[in-house]
Amino acid sequence: MESFDDVDTFRQRIRAEHPTPGCDVVDLGLFAPPNGMAADGTAMHMGFNPRLLSGDLQLFRPYAGVLVITMDFTANDAEALHQVSKSLISSQRAVIVRLFHLGKILFRFGEQTYDSKELLGLASHVPPGDHFDYRVRKGERIQLTNIVITEEGEREIWHRLGIPPCPLFDALRTNEDPDFFAQPLPNTEAFRLLAASFMHLPGSGFAQNALLRLKLGELLCLLGEVDTAAHNTLAEDVPFSEVRKLSQARVILDESSEHPPSIAELSKIVGLNRRKLTEGFKKVFGDTVAGYALELRMRKGYQLLRETNLSVAEVAERCGYEHANNFTIAFRRRFATSPSQVRQI
Repeated sequence: MESFDDVDTFRQRIRAEHPTPGCDVVDLGLFAPPNGMAADGTAMHMGFNPRLLSGDLQLFRPYAGVLVITMDFTANDAEALHQVSKSLISSQRAVIVRLFHLGKILFRFGEQTYDSKELLGLASHVPPGDHFDYRVRKGERIQLTNIVITEEGEREIWHRLGIPPCPLFDALRTNEDPDFFAQPLPNTEAFRLLAASFMHLPGSGFAQNALLRLKLGELLCLLGEVDTAAHNTLAEDVPFSEVRKLSQARVILDESSEHPPSIAELSKIVGLNRRKLTEGFKKVFGDTVAGYALELRMRKGYQLLRETNLSVAEVAERCGYEHANNFTIAFRRRFATSPSQVRQI
């Protein structure tokens, strides 16, 4: 671990390795610089400002767009802590999976209140305005893991581990129902064992990073099984028999991303007319058939650029594009960067 003698050097490191859009975590006053600040390229360790908290925090960045934050602290000034850390939480435009290990925190999301002592964990997307709040008591010891996953992070996990984006995350991001700003995690043995393992990771180094990536993959697989159907009000009027055929259509698109079938061909294969296919697909999966097929091609292209030495033209061809220029235009529109820039990352 490399220790830091001044705040500016540490701030530069944390901005480079663990960026937090919308705020400067050092300037928030949560931490006690320069003592207790260390990093080694795979993890950062920070001691809290004792005026607010007694304890420390470890921050890991296993993938671009993913932060894993483990905390063990006791609140010394609960109200000041509330004001400072609420500004940090509200700046995160990402899904946050919280795993509760010890202590009591009360969270409010919209109209719902959640007690951490009664839950294994909570997945949420911070809602706008006054729809989010939380409280912790002075003197309460808290052990907590926060896993912050942006859409970029989901893409990285998909490309590197082959685990597709989690339907629960999409439901949380797009939801406007105040009763569904957060989703408690199932209290199953698989989730309990996984949650406990996050508190016993190696402090740093290759072993820590490799193990953490495996744990993230396991978490995303488990979260992928969490049922969001009860909250999918758009799909309530789609008969179950049609949902099964729509799911078949999505599987076909998944397996033929290079040369996806036309709407007419897909309609004939799954046995739905064009209107039921296109309207039902949008209602159930939140995207058009064409939009979903394009997303698959773009993600495949991103993965090939990152993991192979194929030229841009060869990648374009693998993604079903006859002309590389058309691929580049679509790629830039999707990822706000060019294929050649992704190759350089």
